[in-house]
Amino acid sequence: MAKRVIVDENVGRNTALWHEFQRVLGEQPWDCVFLSEEHPGIPDVEILDKLLKPGTVLLTGDGVLHERAIQQGIRSYTLDKQGQLTRQRQPGVTLSKPPVQSVHTDLQDDYRHKTDNEITGRLKTELTENQLKRYRTARRRIRSHFGSAQAISEVSLTVGSKTTRRGLLCGFVFQIAGNSGPKGLRASEGYCLPTAADANAAYPVIHALRDLYLLQLEQVRTELFVIPAESHELSHRLLDSEAGENSESLARSLNRLLRAVSCLTLHPCAKGRFFDSMQSKLDQLDRSGSNEVTGVDFGQLAVRLLMAESERKETNLTDS
Repeated sequence: MAKRVIVDENVGRNTALWHEFQRVLGEQPWDCVFLSEEHPGIPDVEILDKLLKPGTVLLTGDGVLHERAIQQGIRSYTLDKQGQLTRQRQPGVTLSKPPVQSVHTDLQDDYRHKTDNEITGRLKTELTENQLKRYRTARRRIRSHFGSAQAISEVSLTVGSKTTRRGLLCGFVFQIAGNSGPKGLRASEGYCLPTAADANAAYPVIHALRDLYLLQLEQVRTELFVIPAESHELSHRLLDSEAGENSESLARSLNRLLRAVSCLTLHPCAKGRFFDSMQSKLDQLDRSGSNEVTGVDFGQLAVRLLMAESERKETNLTDS
């Protein structure tokens, strides 16, 4: 009888781990379940809870999942630092907290994020494959921390900016809380300079909300804390009264992003530890010129976000 092998999503048929597994184990009969095909988007807790049974084998490039599986008494394979197939625990991998519990009763065919809006698709078109991979990794890390997307209860998003000689330095930090169990997570942060020379008040908030969508958190209740007064004022005005057709493209783009978040509350941020931390980080980046700071073409980003709006207008004109 063929032994069942659970092949993690990070192990494709063209990866070194898969080829090494095939080379070492030869012609033995294996019944391979590729999670990317059978259960896309599945979090680690569901793999551990519902797929790794006595007698099954795990093939993964994730050191933490490999360690968890070994703890559970499962035969797990990964690559060591020399690129050799191994079943041994890997140095440097520490499990600082107990595993979270599954929130699903049954195994699902598809755990991927489902959304009715097209914004995330528009935002993805600007990204390289490496950038898309980084976002996939970040999403998986967040969901694994809480057990699943359904266990995430709230996102707190702090937005800041600073006028520098190189332009408007924008920054954001995500803090995510769960329904129960694991402590909150400082999940993501990002810093950018616009490619344009101006200092539009929409830039910092668009920059932050872009990552909210790319991390697939726009369906989670979001507390948005905005430090720049002009950016908070603009966001408040847009939420209070939609941007008109004659508004500039950046304001209309920000309006789309703000209104498509399922449950968003806007707050000014003028003091406190998150304010101090953001200001300190922006000062540090301004002095150091760190490679943490990326460049963002907000004009092109606005074009992509408003493309659907233009298409709808053209369709309405044609129909009339």
